[in-house]
Amino acid sequence: MSSRRTASDRQLTLPLGRPVHGGETAGGTRGADAPVEGGAYLLPPTPPNRRIRDPYVRWCDRKSGRPPTYVDSRRGIHRAPADTGGGFLPDAGGFGLNRRTKSCINTNMSQAAKQKKAKKKPVIRYGTGELYGFDFAALQSDRIRALANAAFKSQPCPFRGGGIMCNKKGGVCSLRQFSKTGADVAPLQQTSLVATCPWRFYDAGVALSWAGRTLLDTDAPIILTELPFLMSTATNDVTDPSTVGKIDMVLVHPNTAALRWCALEVQAVYFSGASMSEDFNVMKKWAGPGIPFPQGIRRPDFRSSGPKRLMPQLQIKVPTISRWGNKMAVVVDLPFWESLASITEVDHVSNCDIAWFVVKYRHDGTRFCLEPAVLHLTTLDRAVEGLTGGKPTSLADFERTLLSKLADAPNRSGSTSPSPG
Repeated sequence: MSSRRTASDRQLTLPLGRPVHGGETAGGTRGADAPVEGGAYLLPPTPPNRRIRDPYVRWCDRKSGRPPTYVDSRRGIHRAPADTGGGFLPDAGGFGLNRRTKSCINTNMSQAAKQKKAKKKPVIRYGTGELYGFDFAALQSDRIRALANAAFKSQPCPFRGGGIMCNKKGGVCSLRQFSKTGADVAPLQQTSLVATCPWRFYDAGVALSWAGRTLLDTDAPIILTELPFLMSTATNDVTDPSTVGKIDMVLVHPNTAALRWCALEVQAVYFSGASMSEDFNVMKKWAGPGIPFPQGIRRPDFRSSGPKRLMPQLQIKVPTISRWGNKMAVVVDLPFWESLASITEVDHVSNCDIAWFVVKYRHDGTRFCLEPAVLHLTTLDRAVEGLTGGKPTSLADFERTLLSKLADAPNRSGSTSPSPG
């Protein structure tokens, strides 16, 4: 085998960063097309290939469209002699960088910073979805100021009808997610309102008619509210028991000799996090443009609304109502239902304890309107499992966990830990 090396070999085996002297080229010979000044660093004018022998040489295949860059990990980033413009400039770190390379690096860093800024994710927060029934995102700045400064009980509730004034401080009917990118604020598309006021479910009587039609065979049930349900006999006078529990609403069939009725509960959602006070401080002075971005971080608290509020009501009322041969209707919106764990359903109204009337919101171009979404029929036991977020663990698993914790607990009584049975 011949030991003769080609000019390319000699060129590529020449260590990068070696000082060269006047007129020497990468191939080790003089060349008029590659003059170098004394003390410059010699660089190969062509890309290295697999025959490269200097372990410190790296090839940067950049996608910027600029000429390729050679990298010597010992000395920094360099350009080929054809692009150097003559000589290198030592930087603060002791690496040799030519003028064009420094300019290229600065340009790329600037472009990377701009791209990073351009790709910055928008800020998303929950804020006012509806204010006194109005679509907040569609309000003009003067209208926002007027409603935010309105006195308590001075604005009518659009869902109760009859000119009844809103009795909710601030008049926020629902929450909604908003997105902020730079100075642009807009409602987050493909997301739903989340009702925070129970009166929101009375919109145009849609949910009540749906429940009456499903459970009582009537679209126009008679609506009765605040009926006594649990009575206290703690006082000596049993003839005047005090009410300790009420059914919020009862729907009654209007045209039947036999009394037909069902109980009905509505469940809005509480929220946790920042209060709305800072939002209203901004709304009261808002001059635009557009709408203000929510000032605090908050979220719908489905856990407090479901297991802590709705579930005890169902556990108290449903057993008795079922023994009486009647049904419980529950009205919630779609985000609330989707927050629950999976619930096993029954196939017919006659087999259910609870009928869940899940509603959604449709924008008609001016405001959001309530409309039916889906009906779910469940027993009380399966509903409780869904509200609590799952089914109970087995006794064996529970006691296995209990014993493992006992093993780590301080043995204050001096007795030994029990063994599994």
